Amino acid sequence: MDLTTTGLPSMVASKLCRRVVASDNNAMVLRLLARNARLNEQHRSDTSTSTISSARVEWGELLDEAAPLRHAFDLVIGSDVVYQEDVIPSLLASAVSLLDPSSPQAALVIVYANRVPAVRERLMREVTQRGARLQSLPLPASARAHEHEHPLEILCIRFAGPNGDGDGDSGS
Repeated sequence: MDLTTTGLPSMVASKLCRRVVASDNNAMVLRLLARNARLNEQHRSDTSTSTISSARVEWGELLDEAAPLRHAFDLVIGSDVVYQEDVIPSLLASAVSLLDPSSPQAALVIVYANRVPAVRERLMREVTQRGARLQSLPLPASARAHEHEHPLEILCIRFAGPNGDGDGDSGS
């Protein structure tokens, strides 16, 4: 599941994953994502059988139990999606709703540009309050060479329980 609006991370993820869903909450962006996915599939030179689709996801709106995307993913990705403090709780809530709690590999992975220290502090606080683990992954040298005024990080967040409550119990 890709939470970015460009869909580029989805196109890259489709090289490694069987099923990729690009998301946004804007209807026009969703049409563009679907078009980009179709064009990408038509012009692929590899023999991959992965699929890319698009879906409307409004951060913070928890998916109900019957929703087809609820707990459907091992990996949720985003690039430059944490830019203000107020988006953090809804981003994390959406990730918990989308990730499969039975998968030991389930994670939210984001590329984060550290523009404002207070935003990073809030992210760390919210992750800790949810009982999640955060790991900073090393950036490839090529990415570090292109950093401008804002240092980039790859953050991998793993939630302990199905509701992000840290108890690891998959029951209700």
